[in-house]
Order: sequence, then structure tokens, then C-alpha cells
Amino acid sequence: MSFESSLSIWYGLFLFAAILISGVIAGVFVAVQIAQVPVQLTLGARDFVLVKGRFERGYGRKMPPLVAASLIAPIPLYVTGAGLSVVTLLVASGHLCSLVVLVVTAIYNLPVNREAVNWDPAHPPADWEAKRDRWHRGQIIR
Repeated sequence: MSFESSLSIWYGLFLFAAILISGVIAGVFVAVQIAQVPVQLTLGARDFVLVKGRFERGYGRKMPPLVAASLIAPIPLYVTGAGLSVVTLLVASGHLCSLVVLVVTAIYNLPVNREAVNWDPAHPPADWEAKRDRWHRGQIIR
């Protein structure tokens, strides 16, 4: 096997990993937007706090490693790639989108998520609707 064909195999594997990871994250965001957000908008304070807190304690731990992986996975493609190509430009565009997701998440979603795990459904925060709306704004942007 030549060095070039070996590099091509690695490139294909890295490309597959980058697309798979980004696809999983995009799928989660779409599912949240079409399923979770509409339900959250119908809940009162106690139920919203209960659902949001439980969701963040369970699911919130899974997303940071996925987002980190989406930022790391494309890097080997730049090394093993054959220079500037349409595929490289598409990968770089997706990589940039992953960076935007990280920034939006850090600004809008993470602050609310960190608080939500400690909310008491019997005593919801007075500004729970503002926090919910802030989180939803971030979700829409992502």
C-alpha cells in the first residue's frame, strides 16, 4: 500500500467521523427544536423547572463531549487532505459552524443549563420565563 493510498484511507475515516459527529449534534438540535421546545412553552413554572432540571442532569452531560469532538474531528482532515479543494472548503465551513454553535451555547444556553440543575420545582426562580426564553433564543440560533 502506498503512502498516498494510506493517507486517502485516513482522510476518508476522518471525514466520516467529522460528518457523523456533526450530524448527531444537528439531529439533537432539530429534535429539541421540534419536540422539546414546544412542550416547554406549554409548561407552568413548577413543571418547567422539573423537566428542565432533569433534562440537564441527564442529557446535559452528553453534549459537551460531542461538541468538543465536533471541533476536534475535522482537524486531521486539514493535515491529511490534498490541499485546497471543494471538500476541504465544505469541511472548513462545517468546522466554522461548529465554532459558532460553541459560542452561542456558551453565551445563551450554558448559563441557564448550569442554573437549571439546581432549581427547586417547589420554588421556581422568579425569572424562570426569562431564563427559558434566553435558552430558547440560543437554541434557535444554534
